[in-house]
Order: sequence, then structure tokens, then C-alpha cells
Amino acid sequence: MFPTFGFGTPIVLVLSRLLKFNLAIAVAASVISNPFTSPFFMYLNYKVGALILNNPIAFDIDNWKENLADTGLSILIGSFLVSGFMALLAYYFSKFMVERFRNRKKT
Repeated sequence: MFPTFGFGTPIVLVLSRLLKFNLAIAVAASVISNPFTSPFFMYLNYKVGALILNNPIAFDIDNWKENLADTGLSILIGSFLVSGFMALLAYYFSKFMVERFRNRKKT
């Protein structure tokens, strides 16, 4: 959900080597940001960032040209918050599912 504009998967490939995390899971997660979901996440990131920064700029293409720095900052701040929240949500959901699966195997 971080605005990498098509570079998400290559970034994940490099970071997986450096940070030693599960490549298959990381690539699958990076595919979430595709042309169909990116506009939704971009808008969500902007709205969250605009709320935090109290930035009332309308989210449309004409305002991007005039207010690129403010709009970009809103998207960046929003993406950190939305990505962080979604990462925590995914972590606890995954942990719950793994524990449930392990408990079912024991019985």
C-alpha cells in the first residue's frame, strides 16, 4: 500500500535478500498493489494524510500540478499510517490463523 508506482515487486526482491524474509509471501503481498487496487489505496492514503496534516486540497489531477508537494506529502504520510496499520492487521490475522491451524492439527 506504499506508493511505489510499479516498483514494489523489484524492491521486495532486493529487500528479501538483505533482510532474509520469506520471498514468496513478500511477492504475493506486493502484488496487492496492482493497477486495479492502486487508485483505491492512493486515495485512502491521501485522505488519511490530509486528515493528519489538516490539508484541505481536493484530490484531482488539476490540483496535483499546482499542489504537488502538499499532495505528495499527504500521500506519503498517509501511506506510512495505512501501511503500518495493515501490516499489524495482517500480522495478527496470520498469527491467529497459524495458531488455529496448529491447534486443529493437535486435536
